[in-house]
Amino acid sequence: MRVTEQIDALEIMGVNAPGYLISPKIIAGVSMIPLLTIISVVLGLGGGYLACLTSHDIPTTLYLDGLRDGFNHVIVTVCAVKSISFGFIITSVCAYFGFYTSGGALEVGQSATKGVVYSCIWILFADLVISSLLL
Repeated sequence: MRVTEQIDALEIMGVNAPGYLISPKIIAGVSMIPLLTIISVVLGLGGGYLACLTSHDIPTTLYLDGLRDGFNHVIVTVCAVKSISFGFIITSVCAYFGFYTSGGALEVGQSATKGVVYSCIWILFADLVISSLLL
């Protein structure tokens, strides 16, 4: 948007451009990535139950007992904290690189690549820090 001077137009109109453009992305990332994590966990556990139900190799009562016995609330907490922090990192880093892109179409592609690379690096670092603090 900076390349086509849309951000400059927002600033001339008196709109807080970073707040108007970046904050919805961060709110969406912080709320939707944990939701996707919850959905994937529920589908994974449901898929395991269906596999036990259809294959008849493991009784479903044994599967459910294993879920109850193996449940650890610390793992759920770590999962929630990681999904929220990863959502924030992905959206904020990519929004930063996208917001401060200047030049032409070539620089837009380079900024997108930089955003992905830096997000991956920050996610690895955050994973290390969160795992060492909470586990």
